Amino acid sequence: MLFSCRIKNKTAQARPIFLLLSACVALSIVWVFLRPTGPQVCVEDFCVHVEAVSRKEQMIRGLQGRESLGPEQGMLFIFKEEGLHRFWMKDMKMSIDMIWLDRFGKVVSIGEDIKPCMADPCTVYAPAASSLYVLEVQSGFSRRHGLEAGDTLILKGL
Repeated sequence: MLFSCRIKNKTAQARPIFLLLSACVALSIVWVFLRPTGPQVCVEDFCVHVEAVSRKEQMIRGLQGRESLGPEQGMLFIFKEEGLHRFWMKDMKMSIDMIWLDRFGKVVSIGEDIKPCMADPCTVYAPAASSLYVLEVQSGFSRRHGLEAGDTLILKGL
């Protein structure tokens, strides 16, 4: 009888440890499946999770109709060739920053706090130099991160 009491006691002591370990394993599995993945554009140690678009239909639509962008969200336009890729703000509902990048991720031009177009004709925004990518992010992003022409951003997962 004394022997069975000891076994029950050790089992009772092991139960909280088992539950704690089970919870840690479950949280690790959830993190692996729910963590943000996909393409990113990084400024030093800060990364923006981007919706990468390269098809014509996606590029024409862009961010039109969207209400907002979070501080870690953006859209990356990927062109087939470098060029003076021009944008407008027709049917936009928010101001954004536009950052034109060359094929190496070097910033060639920045448009800060570009406002939506409320009536035709809409202003067309163009870079100072050829670009392969255009990153659209929340207004104020460039200033918050001290971006300037000549800086290099890291493109991940493309």
